[in-house]
Amino acid sequence: MKVGVYNRWLHTFGGGERHSCMTAAVLAAEHEVELISHRGLDKDELGRRLNVDLDRVGLRVVPAMPANRFREFTREYDLFVNASFMTGQPAAAKRRMMLVLFPSPMDKSLGGRLRRWVGQAIIRELLLPEYIDGFYDVQELGEGWFRYSTTDATVRLRNPRRGRDVRVEIMLGNFRPATPGAVEAEAVVEGETVGRVALAPEKGTYRRWLVDVPGRLTSGKELDLTIRAPTYNPQTELGEDDNREIGVAVTDAAVLHPRHGIYKLLFRKLFRGLGLRLEGVTEYASLDYLDSYDLICPISEFSREWMHEYWDKDGPILYPPVAVDDFSPGEKAKVILSVGRFFGAGGHSKRHDTLIAAFKQMVAENPQELEGWELHVAGNRGTRPVDAAYYAGLERAAAGAPVVLHPDLPFAELQDLYARAAIYWHASGYGQDERRDPVKFEHFGITTVEAMAAGCVPVVINRGGQPELVTAGVDGALWETLDELMARTGEIIADRATRERLAARAVTSAERFSEERFRDRLLELVATLAPA
Repeated sequence: MKVGVYNRWLHTFGGGERHSCMTAAVLAAEHEVELISHRGLDKDELGRRLNVDLDRVGLRVVPAMPANRFREFTREYDLFVNASFMTGQPAAAKRRMMLVLFPSPMDKSLGGRLRRWVGQAIIRELLLPEYIDGFYDVQELGEGWFRYSTTDATVRLRNPRRGRDVRVEIMLGNFRPATPGAVEAEAVVEGETVGRVALAPEKGTYRRWLVDVPGRLTSGKELDLTIRAPTYNPQTELGEDDNREIGVAVTDAAVLHPRHGIYKLLFRKLFRGLGLRLEGVTEYASLDYLDSYDLICPISEFSREWMHEYWDKDGPILYPPVAVDDFSPGEKAKVILSVGRFFGAGGHSKRHDTLIAAFKQMVAENPQELEGWELHVAGNRGTRPVDAAYYAGLERAAAGAPVVLHPDLPFAELQDLYARAAIYWHASGYGQDERRDPVKFEHFGITTVEAMAAGCVPVVINRGGQPELVTAGVDGALWETLDELMARTGEIIADRATRERLAARAVTSAERFSEERFRDRLLELVATLAPA
């Protein structure tokens, strides 16, 4: 069986990416398996960074594709696994499986439904185009937005002038650098070329292209017009990260009519934010791609609950694989450990800043009880300016305190740190509203399980996926407020017998999420899939 495992984020080397790689490695024992992504990667480095044996797995780098093209691409696989975080691509393989780290949000409230109804009415009545094939997702440039085309990209226009000659207005630009140069695009309706235009390269500048379509081609309520243009690949030709086959940038297309003029006035000039939401945004997005999958598997009960909430979908849980055998207790020291990537605003921040502040307060208030104790914080640093600013703030907060930062720690040193740590802290989602922004919480918690396998007592936030890993009073402690975090930690520090009992149970509990358990569960789920 030929298997494709897709993850567009492999280059980030995160926990979700390890989930994908382990899926590929397990299936490669008996099948031909390819990991699929859009950025060039060194497979050996990928396996080393994620601690996964990928010797029997192929790595396939393909250009990013619009949804319809991607669906057709998947047909060559007997089993296709979409394991990419919040990537809504359809599949058409013989067997189709989706691994959900966390579901993309969809507002199902009365207000949300009303907004979608109003939005759809505006789209229909003000003649907004429908980008049905060959376009990439909407993206912004300055104060405007557009979609890149592929070689042949079809836009469906609402046609209020059936059976008559119509003039179509297309706003487009050539955003490629000077090296690929000028391009010539043509407009095609029902296989007939109805217009041509030459575009010099100039990023951010759109040209008004008027295309006259004869009445014999306009008999329907809708008019499908294909924009045909040569493409280039920024990664292949310019060495950039973008691995798409890019044609022209299209920001608008419509049959010339006063109703569309009203749209441009209202939503391109006066209410630009709403205009952007109307044209591409998740608020009005469809979840139809979910129906193309035979099996949808969340990674935790927390993710599963939000699948119900956002998608009205259910599926069996496939917990991520944790290499618990790579971690074991050592001689414990007076160390509290927290592990998680150092990234700033956005996503589920690990809240190292909060943990550092809490530990400093504990030391200040209980110097005798905390004598000799240290807080160690480990993680990879992000690459954005906001990530650098966040890490610099942590350095300032740690200065002069018994707090040690470990950026970009080699795996062997991380293993040793886990082995020496007596207590493990986790705070993702602290200060956030779980009902309003659940994506900022930990969806599972691989580092928590690693710490448990190493005999650390987990003292973790009672939110997200953490309560599925830790049972309070049995193999760790849970907290809601910082006062509770400090109190629970203080109790464990003061009572060595309790600390050792919880640590021993934590090691046992971690086995629930071993790679062996993952392998058995994955193969069990795949066996339920019948070929289409």
